[in-house]
Amino acid sequence: MVQTKTADRNAAKNKTGHTPGPWVAVGSWVEHPNDAVADICICDPSLFEQGYLGRTDAEKNANACLVAAAPDMLAALDEALRAADLGYEPPFDLLNTMRAVVAKARGEG
Repeated sequence: MVQTKTADRNAAKNKTGHTPGPWVAVGSWVEHPNDAVADICICDPSLFEQGYLGRTDAEKNANACLVAAAPDMLAALDEALRAADLGYEPPFDLLNTMRAVVAKARGEG
C-alpha cells in the first residue's frame, strides 16, 4: 500500500515542479482529486491566526477557485505562447479552453 501511494506521488510530479492538475476547490480548500496526492492548500487565514484580517467565506472560496485553476491556466497560456512564438493565432479550441479556465477561476465552471 505504501509503495502505491509513493508511486502515485511520484507520478504527480511534472517539469514545472508543482503538483499537476486537475486541482479542485472544495470550499476554501484546494485539493487534488486523487486521494493519494496531498491537498494543495487552504485559503483561510484564520487557520494561521490571521482571522482578524476579516476575509468572508465567499472571498476565501473565490480565492480557492482562482488557485485551483492555476494548472489549467498555465497549460492554456503555455500553449497560446507556443502558437504565438510560431507566428500563429491561438486555435479556436484553445480559445474555448482559455474561456473554460477563466470560468473555473471565477468559480463558474
